[in-house]
Amino acid sequence: RHTVEITAVTARGAIHRATGQLQVCAAARDAEVRWQAPLDGHALHAAPVVADGRVFLAAVDLDDGRSGAIDAFDAATGARLWQHPTAAPVRNAVAVAAGVLVAATTRGEILALEVADGSIRWRRDLGAGLDPKSAALFAAPTIADGAVYVGVQRRFVALDLASGAPRWSVDPLGRDGAWSGSFAAAAVGGGLVIATLERDRAGVIAFDAATGAERWRFTGAAAIAVNATPLIDDGAVYLVAGSTEVARLELATGAPIWTTRLHGDGFDWGYANAGAPALAGTTLLVPTMYGALVALDRTSGAERWRFRGGGESVVHPTHYQARTAAFAGAVAVAGETVWAGGADGWLYGVDIGSGALRGRRDLHAPLLGGVTIAGDRLYVASYDGMLHALAVRRGGRRDLLDALVALAIGAAAGLVIAVMISRLGRRLEGSRSRWPRS
Repeated sequence: RHTVEITAVTARGAIHRATGQLQVCAAARDAEVRWQAPLDGHALHAAPVVADGRVFLAAVDLDDGRSGAIDAFDAATGARLWQHPTAAPVRNAVAVAAGVLVAATTRGEILALEVADGSIRWRRDLGAGLDPKSAALFAAPTIADGAVYVGVQRRFVALDLASGAPRWSVDPLGRDGAWSGSFAAAAVGGGLVIATLERDRAGVIAFDAATGAERWRFTGAAAIAVNATPLIDDGAVYLVAGSTEVARLELATGAPIWTTRLHGDGFDWGYANAGAPALAGTTLLVPTMYGALVALDRTSGAERWRFRGGGESVVHPTHYQARTAAFAGAVAVAGETVWAGGADGWLYGVDIGSGALRGRRDLHAPLLGGVTIAGDRLYVASYDGMLHALAVRRGGRRDLLDALVALAIGAAAGLVIAVMISRLGRRLEGSRSRWPRS
């Protein structure tokens, strides 16, 4: 926001001034819809995945609740390239690498499709022989170093990406699961795979990426109901529990560095977080189901700011709350702006430094899944079964140039107004000279 003062001087030396505000908001200006594409079903928790010039997304048929489809769209135009129906829903994101797309169905089946045409390359049933409570799968698969890491409560595996052959398989619980599973995908880094398979007793586990051997296990309040994918960066792993307890652990040992709770009324059955956090420099950005996007200092865990946006949603994604605003999906960073989808149907762009709203866009249906940014495009899907592609910018010199252009336009407009005021002043003085003097 810039203050602009316009000064006009009449022919007789009278001075007229006007002051106004000029606001340059690159985020609001750039969040323009470039294309929209319909899905054959509802878009739930999945974030779009962009690879090889294509956008991949799973939709769920809530009419019967037992099926769905995986779609591939042209990233530039939104044209549908292929569709692969699934016999069971895929409730989370797919993973793509080396020309292979991997998806996990709620029945515990892993599907590998050819990116080119959607045909099946291989499939594996992780739930075979297990109690149905232990075989349900809601988390997305993770691909790293030619392996697919994914699991149900009693069977966590590393599969060869090309063939689907098992590299290793472990039973993290040693018993049939009595608790609900997790939405969190595994995180890979530092030779470790960080995963959580159920809401409670198993905790968060670090497996050796090469062998599957358990390296450490973190339990306690900060490890209950972890549904957001852990974030690994610079020798640390960040967790967000269902109570909104956020923890930073040493990656190598699992030792806690700090923990902090974002909402005082959070509790472990509240399931108050499902969207993965993001890092922007020294700032950790955490979305919550309680209608807040919270920025923390990554080193200390101290809160920097809290953005509350949005109104009530027509759906109710927050556990135990009939009326609430929510940021249910993963957030994404572009330059100095963090983008978050609201369950109220608005897409919000928030300044990372201050927490101020930079811009927003109404997409007219709840946004429950994550936001994905690739190049100068932002992709997000709405609950009504629509995939949206919007233009965004990453900030820096380009936005600075735009700001200068906007200021120049504002200055030119101010000059025009000043000339008009000057002309008006001259006319007024001319009229006064013709009036009779008292």
